[in-house]
Amino acid sequence: MCDLLSGWINIKTEQPEIADLRSHSRTQGRLGWKGDEVLLRREWEWTNDDDGKSLTVRTGPDDPKKLGANLRAALLARWRTRQDAIQDCIEIMARNGGSLYLSGCTGLKDCKIPKGVKKAIR
Repeated sequence: MCDLLSGWINIKTEQPEIADLRSHSRTQGRLGWKGDEVLLRREWEWTNDDDGKSLTVRTGPDDPKKLGANLRAALLARWRTRQDAIQDCIEIMARNGGSLYLSGCTGLKDCKIPKGVKKAIR
């Protein structure tokens, strides 16, 4: 399994936004977010192949107290497993013109990689 699965979640729509599974800043750059656009999103990451225990949403000190928990719950409602999250994120990346770096990934045998995703294999 990949060591890191990460992206952004929109605080208004509660939808995940991804263009690079390993880098928040590359997703931000590829999607062209500036200033206030970034303020409408929070970073998330899922670091282990578990039932969501390692899924975290980063919030700031000025955010409402339950924002992180609410956004995390929205992601877990969308994805029952990390494998579900990987497949969905790959499909989101395909729509966003993202790149998929597969070096070191295992356990992706059931994933279907859409044609729109650029694959970098070294």
